[in-house]
Amino acid sequence: MGKLNKLKIYAYADDSFNSEVGNYELNINPESYTYNHAVKFSDAKNVAEGAGNPGKFNTMDTETVGFTIYFDTTGIIASKGSVNDQLHKFKKLVYQYNGQKHRTNYIKLSWGTLLFYCYLTRLDVTYTLFKSNGDPLRAKADVSFSGFSNPKLLAAMARKASPDVNHLKTFSSHDSLPLFCRDVYNDIALYMEVADANGLDSFRKIPLGTQLVFPPLKK
Repeated sequence: MGKLNKLKIYAYADDSFNSEVGNYELNINPESYTYNHAVKFSDAKNVAEGAGNPGKFNTMDTETVGFTIYFDTTGIIASKGSVNDQLHKFKKLVYQYNGQKHRTNYIKLSWGTLLFYCYLTRLDVTYTLFKSNGDPLRAKADVSFSGFSNPKLLAAMARKASPDVNHLKTFSSHDSLPLFCRDVYNDIALYMEVADANGLDSFRKIPLGTQLVFPPLKK
């Protein structure tokens, strides 16, 4: 039986996801998560088009991910600190305003095949169990995150005319980033540039199922 992987939340001060300011590993994994996709169309039509014709494509809407986090100090699971302590640490990473950057932190969600670059858009906390003095023993937080891509990855994806941008590979247990670079560029030495373009912290610890973009690179 393999080790249980916990959903981990990484916070970054920069939109290139290089300056990590902290991370948070959930004590209890979500029972499920919702990954939302949407496409926007314009409903404006001229008289000749008439009713019933499809709208004109406008844009791909921002992807969002949402799930519920549980904070529990009843003793059912091992946990450090009170519910308020856990919530404070979590909110400091995803919700607290960064005065130097004039915004909240950029976030990376990592769990199994989920690797999502984003920022928090909503946090609703419900306290469900209390001590006799009113201190919370259990709370749940419903969170929503909106997707965000670092500039290098966006630039690579925008160059749709280039055949090199079509290299999109899914990472499996038998793969390695240097070998991918050998297949795509015929140059193993470019693995660090590819890791940087995909916002990876390490080329050695890539979650299974991660989709990697291989943009045009100068050798």
